[in-house]
Amino acid sequence: VYSLIGGSLSLFFIGLVVITYATHRKKLRKHPHSLVFFRTLCDLGFVIALMITTTGSRIQPDSDNDCLGSSLCIQFFGIAAQGWYAVAIGDLLFSFHNPFYTSENYHTRYHSVVWGVSIASIVILLLSKRYGLSAFGMCWIKAQGDGVNLWTWGLFFIPTGAVFFCSLVVIFYVYRNIHTSATTTFSSSTRRRTLRYSFIYIVAFAIYWAVLA
Repeated sequence: VYSLIGGSLSLFFIGLVVITYATHRKKLRKHPHSLVFFRTLCDLGFVIALMITTTGSRIQPDSDNDCLGSSLCIQFFGIAAQGWYAVAIGDLLFSFHNPFYTSENYHTRYHSVVWGVSIASIVILLLSKRYGLSAFGMCWIKAQGDGVNLWTWGLFFIPTGAVFFCSLVVIFYVYRNIHTSATTTFSSSTRRRTLRYSFIYIVAFAIYWAVLA
């Protein structure tokens, strides 16, 4: 019930972001909004995959192979979502130090890195055969006894934690230097707004994953 409610709320807010992006093409289809949009799409896939496997968790899978599809989808979209946020933060730092930076030259690289890392994570999950019923009672990374599941931490929680930690460092660094730096590719007000939203986002998701972990 709780997962269904939480998933429905997530879908509602994700839907608002997608609709807003689609109806304000000229204003929002500019860099760096496109990075946030791809992050939102990955969140959408992640939430849908979670809801499907969670609502069906009452029926225990007969084998790990029954969880294969759901496990790979959750892993792929989960890592991709974190990857797009990492790219957005890296892009913020890069633009801060490069006044003549043009984002168009890096979009292909961003896609290659994010999708490449996401595919690599599901290949590792597939080859290691660690997919199955997780400790959370849903199909994802197979539970490993009563102790700490090193595979779950290695394939998801450690990368996610690293992204959020680095994001905090970048945000505080840029915020500290924004008033004194003359190298800027967009207005200080835009930067402060971006930093504020990024900080709220990090805090909210850090609390969410801390509780889940």
